[in-house]
Amino acid sequence: YPAARDRILAAAQHAGADLVTLSGDSHNAWAFDLVHGGKPAGIEIGGHSVTSPGYESYTKGISDADRVAALRHSSPQLKWANTQDRGYVTVGFTPDRVTADWHNVASIREHELKLSGSHRMTAMRGKRKYDAA
Repeated sequence: YPAARDRILAAAQHAGADLVTLSGDSHNAWAFDLVHGGKPAGIEIGGHSVTSPGYESYTKGISDADRVAALRHSSPQLKWANTQDRGYVTVGFTPDRVTADWHNVASIREHELKLSGSHRMTAMRGKRKYDAA
């Protein structure tokens, strides 16, 4: 829906808003800068799924690094992605920043809370884009 996307990003810029969108339908984790008219418009936080597969199920034999490099090549606003792990994202808001923490579960086959890793990204108020990763 490119026209609707353009309208919402333009409206956010016009309002001077620090737009934060939450997504998750790809089942993979990502941090995306939203740009409209060549200017920052906000950020997107893509949460991965706890158990359902994502891109990796369609690209077997390709490493996460290669998959992410290809995605970043075609979408330069993609600042970070993880297309191999399962997990969840937590988001924290303060008056000065938004912080997203992607948590990777150690196993989807066991009922435990053990994590195998995490990744953090932040966006400062008024910047409307992620800080350098």
